[in-house]
Amino acid sequence: MKAKINLSKQELLLLPVKERTLKQGQANLVRQDINFLEFPIWTLKNDPTESEFEIKTDNGVYSYKANRDIGIPDSNDHLILYYILFLTQKTNSRTVSFTYYDVCTNLKFSIGGREYKRVHKCLKKWSGVTIFFDGCFYEGDEKIISSSFHVLRFKIKEVDNGAKNKPQKKIISVTVDEDFHNKAVNSSFFRNIDLNVLINLKDPLARRLHEYLEKQLFEENKTEEEALNLFEKLRIKCDPYQSIIKRRLTSIEKALDRINKNNPDFVYSFKYHQNQEKQFILEIERQARECHTREDVIEKLKKYGFWKNPIKKVIKEHSIEILVNVLKDFEFIKAEKSKNGEQIDGGYLQGMLPNPGENYVFTEAYTNHQSNIENKKRIERNEAEKKKQEKEEEKRTIIKCKIRLAFLRLPKKERKKITEEAKELAKEELKGESEFAKQHLLKIRIRTKEDEITKNQHQASVAKIEDATLQELQKQIREIEQ
Repeated sequence: MKAKINLSKQELLLLPVKERTLKQGQANLVRQDINFLEFPIWTLKNDPTESEFEIKTDNGVYSYKANRDIGIPDSNDHLILYYILFLTQKTNSRTVSFTYYDVCTNLKFSIGGREYKRVHKCLKKWSGVTIFFDGCFYEGDEKIISSSFHVLRFKIKEVDNGAKNKPQKKIISVTVDEDFHNKAVNSSFFRNIDLNVLINLKDPLARRLHEYLEKQLFEENKTEEEALNLFEKLRIKCDPYQSIIKRRLTSIEKALDRINKNNPDFVYSFKYHQNQEKQFILEIERQARECHTREDVIEKLKKYGFWKNPIKKVIKEHSIEILVNVLKDFEFIKAEKSKNGEQIDGGYLQGMLPNPGENYVFTEAYTNHQSNIENKKRIERNEAEKKKQEKEEEKRTIIKCKIRLAFLRLPKKERKKITEEAKELAKEELKGESEFAKQHLLKIRIRTKEDEITKNQHQASVAKIEDATLQELQKQIREIEQ
């Protein structure tokens, strides 16, 4: 028989109901590092016999291990993890407490003992997961590193419900792994995933594809993927036969249709071809959601003066994608002309439609406008990256200055001892160099070695150096050295 634990909500850190509830009618965003979007941390099908897999890349190997007794987390387990991450990021705490009921109501699961057991099993699955990136974890600036992660640990406690003849209330307390949590919260390379979209997608493949495309379209709006490589990242099992690959591609297309119906921000288009090596190459492109459905196009055509029968004829002769592009171009031209007091109507739009069966080519003005927007975004990204690098370089320089200042504040006898050791190390490093090189490099190398020795042997002294700006630290160094 389980022991009854009488603890207050405060002691259990149970969040207020409002904090445990997803917002209605607006996005519920969960920040996630792009590495956990590119590489799968859950599987499409619940298969308890599968507990590990690996994906080989050009840079290294991604390895995944789960609890052998219960297998890899599945699509619903994935939703529960995102709910937990949502709570931790909302409260800025790695540890959060909630109830089975909270999980089921917020994620639109059924309510009852069966679902509660599934939530419990989900937590056991995630607590048994180990993820290892062997030379394939992207850190920016083309830097690829190795890194390992666990996901979470949990406790389930029975709490006095405060009323007689009522069963004990079960409170779940989850602590997300520190490295896993910090990587999502502090990463410079992340995407905000809307938990609402994942819930509404329902289909596991659509959920996984949505995640993956958020990473692949991190900076660009178009991606090309070799089919078998994509299937591996999505955890789709596929033999390398054309007929089977084509069936899987049909599944991808259906998943994209589901995403298009549920994603409030973007609409995706999809096509594929075979290259000279007979590989299937997928092209997936996204556009900001404007008008994209048949209903949206009809409403736009009505707005610009098209009647019922002409609309039927236009819809019959042209694909929705072509009509969307024509309407984009038309609305851009209309806005530009209105700046000069000119007005254009549906007749102008009619004249822009291509012949039936032909593709639409954007006007040069629209193309240049879009190009300017992309160039501006690219410049802004480059400037942001430059500022980030400058900030990181300043941090490194501040650390170096603190080490130098710590050395200069050491007792004279200790400084002399460090300098003598540094001089010997510097001379050893410069063996074989020309006399000219020794003459010019010796002083610099000695100073570098002094700082290295101080950093390693006098960490406490370095830690005592007060925080200050780079300029202030450099000024203090100059004053002592003079």
